[in-house]
Amino acid sequence: MSRLFFSTLLGLVASSLVLGHDSNDHGTFSHPASRVRPRFRYWLPDASVDADVVIKDIESAASIGAGGVEFLPFFEYGGQIGRKPPGADWSAYGFGTPPFVDLFEKALKAHEKEGLVMDFALGPNQGQGVPAHPDNEGLQWDMVPFTEEIPARGSFNNKIPGWGTGSLVSLVTALVKSNQSITYAGVGLFGVQNVTYNEYRLSHKTLKEVTGQVDQRGYVKLSLPQAPKGSHYRLFAFYEKLTGHKNLNFSPTEHGTIFDNGSYAVDHFSAKGAAVVSAFWEEHILKGEVPGLLAKVGNYAWEDSIELTYNGTTPGPYKCILDSEDEGIGYINDFRATLVDGYNEYLTAMADWVHDVLDVQLSAQPVYGSAMDALAAVPSVDAPECESLGFEDKIDSYRSFSGPARLSGKRIISNEMGAVRGSGFQFHLPHLVFSVNRAFLGGVNQMVLHGQSYSGTYYATTWPGHTPFNYLFSEPFSPNLPSWSHGLKETMDYIGRNQHILQESISKADVVIYNKESSTTIRNIYQATDLLTEGWSWNYISADNLGLEQTVVKNRVLAPDGPAWKAFVVESSQNLTLEAVKTLRSLARDRLPVIISGGLPAYYSAGDRSDKAEFETELSKLLRSQNVYSIAHGHVADKLKSLGLRPQIQLNTNGTCYTSWSEAGKVGYAITYSDLVRSTGSITVNSIKMPFYLNAWTGETTPVLVYKRDRSTTTIPVNLSGNQTLIIAFGDGLQKQVPVPRYHIEKVPSNVLGTRFISGRGISLHVAQSNNPSQAVLSNGKRVALDAAVVPSAFRLSKWGLTVEHWEAPEDHYDSENTFKYNTTHRLEGLTSWSDIPALVNASGIGYYTTTFQWPPSGTQGGSKSLGAYIGFSKVIDAIRVSINGHKVPPLDITNAVADISPYLREGKNSVVATVPTTLWNYIRTVITELETAGSKPLPVTLQQYGLPLAGRTEAGLVETVTITPYKIVVV
Repeated sequence: MSRLFFSTLLGLVASSLVLGHDSNDHGTFSHPASRVRPRFRYWLPDASVDADVVIKDIESAASIGAGGVEFLPFFEYGGQIGRKPPGADWSAYGFGTPPFVDLFEKALKAHEKEGLVMDFALGPNQGQGVPAHPDNEGLQWDMVPFTEEIPARGSFNNKIPGWGTGSLVSLVTALVKSNQSITYAGVGLFGVQNVTYNEYRLSHKTLKEVTGQVDQRGYVKLSLPQAPKGSHYRLFAFYEKLTGHKNLNFSPTEHGTIFDNGSYAVDHFSAKGAAVVSAFWEEHILKGEVPGLLAKVGNYAWEDSIELTYNGTTPGPYKCILDSEDEGIGYINDFRATLVDGYNEYLTAMADWVHDVLDVQLSAQPVYGSAMDALAAVPSVDAPECESLGFEDKIDSYRSFSGPARLSGKRIISNEMGAVRGSGFQFHLPHLVFSVNRAFLGGVNQMVLHGQSYSGTYYATTWPGHTPFNYLFSEPFSPNLPSWSHGLKETMDYIGRNQHILQESISKADVVIYNKESSTTIRNIYQATDLLTEGWSWNYISADNLGLEQTVVKNRVLAPDGPAWKAFVVESSQNLTLEAVKTLRSLARDRLPVIISGGLPAYYSAGDRSDKAEFETELSKLLRSQNVYSIAHGHVADKLKSLGLRPQIQLNTNGTCYTSWSEAGKVGYAITYSDLVRSTGSITVNSIKMPFYLNAWTGETTPVLVYKRDRSTTTIPVNLSGNQTLIIAFGDGLQKQVPVPRYHIEKVPSNVLGTRFISGRGISLHVAQSNNPSQAVLSNGKRVALDAAVVPSAFRLSKWGLTVEHWEAPEDHYDSENTFKYNTTHRLEGLTSWSDIPALVNASGIGYYTTTFQWPPSGTQGGSKSLGAYIGFSKVIDAIRVSINGHKVPPLDITNAVADISPYLREGKNSVVATVPTTLWNYIRTVITELETAGSKPLPVTLQQYGLPLAGRTEAGLVETVTITPYKIVVV
């Protein structure tokens, strides 16, 4: 989780695909190895919990498709959102204590036994520090400002403001030309509150440092000119001090060891902070079998975003701006660049120790939570991590984050996935798939799900168990949720198979776009629609990334061994650094197209802007250079086409789609994602290798049978539901594992619902009812008439029986390991949400839906031998499992829940069983005032006191329509 938790409170009140060839690291597409599967962030309450339950939780995660857990000692978010519960002893069972080390070792052994890999936090809470002595110089420092007006006569002979706060860093005098009091309305937990600060406009020419004139007692004697009328001089004093900020804070009963003090955040802007962490681990944790187990099953040593508390998190008592052209922005930019340098020093030192001593790699959320350029720090982390919460599921923001990672050769781009404000116990799996798909299309290839809860009993905790973030954020996955054993595995497998492809291969993109910010923002950066509409893919990189050794051009391609960008785009809304302009000239000389879009980019202010004249000279040279093109805004795609370039995957669809291309040896992978609404049409891929569909829900690989090929491209029809992805592999060697016909189909009518190659027989077409004569066109020139007039029409299923297994709190609410379950039965003419059924309006649990239908439908001509059928569910709220006549149907794509059920049909009555889990919310909201976690009431209850209503009921069960669509089998 990130610092956004607190803003939330404020805002709330050859490549071996592959198919059957197993790789030690990646497994196969159908059965990905643990290392490439999704993992859960596992929230350990503290080290006093039952080790057997922890082991059972790890085993349970493995059973539903997780590749392991990210072991996170939570301690109620370090004691920041919940207090130490009654009975807990965080001194005796804190991070690094002997009980913790014993539990840590057992968790590692559980991973070894199950064939999993384990990530682990470097410290408690979010990994941002460790227990230490409070005067350790490697802990977090802060800069504390003070100011005082100098008397009008211009003389000052007194103690400087703030003396004694810390070590004096700087004392500055300046003429204040004007000042104003600014008030704005801030929305906080307790309602709207006014925030007021003073804004001083300083004469930049009068800034003068006088630190050396301060004596040992903190006095200074100054004589300044008389200030002009309406202005005055001020002193500005800056001190540095250890903040004492703790990432584990509680009130101890003793002060005998460092564990009694909780845990302190370390300095993140020098190697000293990393030294504190490494020294603690080597003294307290790397004991017994732990080092050897880390070498075997350890994966990533992890830290979240920069979760530190700073003095200046709000404007504070004052804010200064200069009267210079840029109002001092150049100095702010320099300051932030200095912070990035210090932060990269910290990351590098931490990574070196993690590699050399722990024999694992480092993962962190670089910069996130602080005002710096995140893109400048991404290359310093082995597995840089972003998060769906802070990135707001924006594909463009993911593409920005992944750009420098791809350029610098990172194999893994991780994501803290699935945290949604206000969605605790009401998080639906299609929402998870939506977020996951968008991250994949943005360049992410490893999901760490937020998260998995400890399933055992804990102090002052009721059913349904320990709930991090006090019920506010999604999702406390555990066996205590209905979906855990009734559908979550299918989604986990879907994620794992996608990750197998994306980690096995090297992601490519068509173009790269410049994006330099001194403080990264989450937004859609490229605003024009031309690139997206035509299927172009892109990344972003910052000026800081242009100095990486991988920034080389070969055969007019930038970073050919990595993302292989074919052009570099700079928009007029961007600010170029001097060095960036020089690098762009160099890239253009190497024949990489550089496109300046929408007008001239601006100067990126640095320091006193003394290099601006040189910048303007260099920019003029750049604009006159060969391979540099100036165009109007929104016409980048046109210019690319005029240069003879085309996207790797061209779109011709009626909806918005995103594309992704990656390569593993001689195999290429095309992924197309339909954003929000259905998209139909076609994609044209720059490959003429044999295409294969990869079904990430079932693990099945089948040949693409309908496509058109010219000398260099393959065009394939697509029909995608909103939020659905399509994965196609291109590789001539794959037919050795998956049989393919000697011919294919070039064109079919829209009532052909599917195709299948039957070895020895040919290609079978599944032709639905249509009164319009049609035909299929084969690649060998043959045309086949498709008469479907006598095929039975589609029909809806009705008259459902429903057995509900209710999941409720036990009589003893503190018996959190057990759920009270009982069944009720219901008859339904149609399908509607449980929240609309009076008897189920407050129910949660599992629904078992049953009905029957006659096969073949009455009035069918010619019997059923040449017929088959699809079953389709118009909407899936959470998850679904289906069986026909007792035969389990392969996992359904919950974004388009359609399956061919022909193998399971029999003449006469056919039975359908659909198993559907729900979230726990509709029941929990009825008893939420009776619940607590670690001694705290659920936050939704607390927030009601401040006018925020409890969230309403959510949809549950099987809804809308279920349709059987018969088809005629035509073999061509």
